[in-house]
Amino acid sequence: MAQSAVIHRFAPTHREAIAAYRFFNNAKVSMEALQSALLDPVVPQVAGKHVLCIQDTTEINYSSHSGRLRASDPELGPITHQYDVGFFLHPSLVLDAESGLALGFADVQVWNRRWDQPDRHERNYPKQPLEEKESYRWLAAAEVAQERLSQAARVTHIADREADIYQLFSRFTGGDLLIRAQTNRRTAEGLLSDYLEKLAVSGEVTLPIRGNNGRKKRKAQLQIRFSAVRLLRPKNNRKGEAPWVDLHVVEVLEKADSVPAGEEAIHWCLLTTHTVNTLEEALQIVGYYKARWQIEQLFRLLKTEGLELEAAQLESGAALKKLCLLSLHVALVQLQLVTARDGDAPGKASLVWTPAAETFMRVLQVQLEGKTKKQQCEHEVGTLAWTSWIIGRLGGWKGYTSQSPPGPITMRRGLERFMSQFAGWQLAQGNQ
Repeated sequence: MAQSAVIHRFAPTHREAIAAYRFFNNAKVSMEALQSALLDPVVPQVAGKHVLCIQDTTEINYSSHSGRLRASDPELGPITHQYDVGFFLHPSLVLDAESGLALGFADVQVWNRRWDQPDRHERNYPKQPLEEKESYRWLAAAEVAQERLSQAARVTHIADREADIYQLFSRFTGGDLLIRAQTNRRTAEGLLSDYLEKLAVSGEVTLPIRGNNGRKKRKAQLQIRFSAVRLLRPKNNRKGEAPWVDLHVVEVLEKADSVPAGEEAIHWCLLTTHTVNTLEEALQIVGYYKARWQIEQLFRLLKTEGLELEAAQLESGAALKKLCLLSLHVALVQLQLVTARDGDAPGKASLVWTPAAETFMRVLQVQLEGKTKKQQCEHEVGTLAWTSWIIGRLGGWKGYTSQSPPGPITMRRGLERFMSQFAGWQLAQGNQ
């Protein structure tokens, strides 16, 4: 399990590097086969559970390597900035709703734009059918994921403001939706913002803010409002769409005296198919939406703070897309270890590790534990939290609960050391 997407780092010898280049450039190694290997393991993990299926899009930017890439490569194209080159990645990350543990992926879409693609004005974007727009990915991903997660007791699909699409609410069936509103939609009571202003505050909650994405670390004081709401069909939608959809809305608004100077108040307007009749139910919806940060962590682990996917030095878009799918699996393991480190997620080590790797971890535990109780692993052997403790220690964490717990970068270092030592241990076992 390589901890870098840069070939000369995970394949240090010339022979290993050549083998890696041949693998990714081999036409017989198909995207479909790699997608199946990435997606199929989640199916047995979700049986009988309520799971959260979190969608988001990130761009994979290879502009720094544009000199080695062919301008005519059909698997690459312009990304958000029209002069940058790369492709888009849209995974559906599945979490256990109760523990927050990442279980796998229910869908993954990888695509690129064409250099000669007409712009929004040329395509008359507002009049285009949804199926011809990139935004169709939100509905398509939810439908594919819902089918793959059919053994789950309940599926809640979660996405940020870009997924605030009327057709997603009007067409999608089978699972629940939880989408942060972007548009000030028409409702049966007037504009959504005006309707929310008339609602009484139902309660207040304190939410720890980690201090990222331009926000300072703090304990935010938030006011909660909630209500049933009927959204009316947008005027520019085709009349074939349902004239309205009945949902519930939960508004989260930071109090003015809690907002640091220079920042905007936290303001979430969450639209959901879940029934929300009590403050407890509203806070549960807020908790589900907060879990969306895990897909942001996943993207961090793929890029500069983790596997450095955008520093990969392959020379074709097809090969880079295959590398992206394999990198998603490695980033998932890192994310699972970070989530499990406190012991709150009751996952088994077998979710990530082979029996041989677990055996070697028992050997490592003896070496890594100190003589005092504070230096010993408090987690049950065979749990994911136990493996997280071992990997964290290998990554440089001292093991004291008084220390900050091991983060993604520490876990990455620990995984690198583990895989190196595990390979040597397996060779030694074979020689006995």
